[in-house]
Amino acid sequence: MPELEDNLPIQKNDLTEGCVKPTELTNDLPVPEINSPEALASSAELEDHSPDLSNHSPAAETNPVEIAPISSELDSPSIESSAPPPGLNPEVPAPEGSPGTTPQLPDPQVPVQRAWRNAPRPQKWTQLQRPATWPLWLLGLGTLALVYLLVLTSFYWVGQAGSQILFLTLRYFSWVQPPVGITVGLLWLCFTTAPWVLGWSVKRLGTGRALTLAELGERFPETARLLEKFSTDRRWPPIKLWYLEHPAPLVWSFGWLPRAHWLVITAGAESALDDRELVALVAQELSRRLLVRLPLGRTAIFLGLGLLSGLTLLHHIPYLIYLHLARLGERWRRVSWLTGTLSWLFYGWWGLWRWGGLGFARVFTCYADRRAMLITPDPNALARAILKLNVGTAAVLQEKGGLPHLYNLWELLLPVHPRWGVFLGTLPPEVPWEQVLRPRWPWLNLSLAQADVTTRLGHLMRLAQDWKIPPEVTIPPREPLPWQQHALYLAPWLGLGAGWLVGWFVGLLMGWFLSQPDRWVAVALAWFGWGCGTLVRVNFFYPDLPRTRPEAEPEVVQAVTVGAHSPAYGQPQYWQGQLLGRLSWDNALGQDLWLATRKGTIPLHYQPSPSYLRHLWLGSRHPLRLIGKPVAVQGWLRWGATPWLDVEQMETRQGKKTKGGHPIWATLAAFAAIAIGVYILGFVGVSWQIFAPTESIPDLGS
Repeated sequence: MPELEDNLPIQKNDLTEGCVKPTELTNDLPVPEINSPEALASSAELEDHSPDLSNHSPAAETNPVEIAPISSELDSPSIESSAPPPGLNPEVPAPEGSPGTTPQLPDPQVPVQRAWRNAPRPQKWTQLQRPATWPLWLLGLGTLALVYLLVLTSFYWVGQAGSQILFLTLRYFSWVQPPVGITVGLLWLCFTTAPWVLGWSVKRLGTGRALTLAELGERFPETARLLEKFSTDRRWPPIKLWYLEHPAPLVWSFGWLPRAHWLVITAGAESALDDRELVALVAQELSRRLLVRLPLGRTAIFLGLGLLSGLTLLHHIPYLIYLHLARLGERWRRVSWLTGTLSWLFYGWWGLWRWGGLGFARVFTCYADRRAMLITPDPNALARAILKLNVGTAAVLQEKGGLPHLYNLWELLLPVHPRWGVFLGTLPPEVPWEQVLRPRWPWLNLSLAQADVTTRLGHLMRLAQDWKIPPEVTIPPREPLPWQQHALYLAPWLGLGAGWLVGWFVGLLMGWFLSQPDRWVAVALAWFGWGCGTLVRVNFFYPDLPRTRPEAEPEVVQAVTVGAHSPAYGQPQYWQGQLLGRLSWDNALGQDLWLATRKGTIPLHYQPSPSYLRHLWLGSRHPLRLIGKPVAVQGWLRWGATPWLDVEQMETRQGKKTKGGHPIWATLAAFAAIAIGVYILGFVGVSWQIFAPTESIPDLGS
């Protein structure tokens, strides 16, 4: 497996000089202190200078996260530490546009520290029953089957593509069989070697060292006592502790044997959490060993945690190839278009494989929260730890200008998701958690590896109420959502299912009446149904945007908390802020784009308009050219598992624009699916023979 550190030479051009770090001003003026009078700039100064959004971020708290430096270039997406994208010629800045069209940032405000309730732990509590783990066993078997099918299918189609390329270029054809042996061998290798290979991988993330219980006990005595007691009571070897000097506040564990079990604690978590919160989070990690395990005398096999560890190692393979191909394009500029395109293919490969373990990881997290209350019955501490990890994630984004790749590499094992973290961590401190922690419907969380924050906190706060202690946060009840909104959001998949059922029934009728059953009818109508369902919801997804700039911009908090809307209903929004993200080829598809405003940071979903496809290879209109600059963004706000903004247009102060194409691509995808269905129905299988004219058979007997 390739190294995570890639010591590429840092090259500078006008692109890096024209962009700003989140902690710098555009004109390189000194950054004012948070509480200094210089922070209160006048509106005239804001028109001349690009203000620093990160220095006025409202993510401060009573226990702030200290950002520790790291040596790994992989997890340093800031503009100065990353090599600039290749092939980008510096542009002469355009003249200032009119005040009515160029973005004007609001006046900076001095942030106020967030006050925590610090709710107490229970003095008396009722012993909880251990949750039944048989659903996890069944879900784990289903996860294995799904992962096997995804890996086998991807290998098979790659082989088919390679066979077609050989035939077109060399006129050599080879029949491709599903690579069952390769798939089984790869999965077996990942699951068996995961503890040791991941242990080597975590050492490549940055500066770190092994941590002893004595060293941990100097600052976190309760956590050290828990770890020692946990291993001693079960006569297991001590847990391997690793202290990672990384600013991301995270605690995670991996491994499937007691002697090969790692617990990683980052510097960000050490500075963000106190002893009571860390021991609750460590108890949650230890409970992962106990949920789905196979006792073998004095040892055991952690099947649940081992499954997630093996899948994490499996996901490392395409993701690391994608990263190094992207970095190779920065080094070899002449072939950057080729290496960049190949990196996108491996990124899509990783995106396909990750779906196999998302469901098990979500359910496993909920079970671990419940099981942790049997080890340390302190729901308020665990809830506060979850929220503080989220706040620390936002601090990492604002400090480095983009999210580290660590969040994607170790996604299935992490306690929080970065999208939730950035959104919650950048809220103004005066906004109570209850205003934004609104329970969402479970099917909106299918794309995340962690359970919904509101679901986890809701269970913990119910325990706090049952044990007669004040809760750390108050989770409101879930607001009702009409079934029409659910159906509209799921319209493509409902159409796919309905088309498949109708096609299957028609195929059976053809077998009964014509003695020629046709299974291709179901496939054709499934494509047709998906396309029709997508067309139905396009107008609701992307309503018309106003042509003029609104007089007053709504705050992010107010926009995302108005009503219990389904993500099928896009809300037209216009916001101004600073564009954040990684400035490298590994962000060429817009995977890491954020808009930092005064009242919160929100992720951006960007798909280039068909007329802007030529800029996809980091052209002059690519969003990476705008990172670090103040921009005005117009698009559609929607809230699924987390809120995001589908970008329709970005514009800088100099009038430089880039266009998005979400409605166009959705419409083209719908018509393409309908066309595929019509083609299959008319030219594949035996259906076409029904309407084909019968040819007269000549009489050869005369």
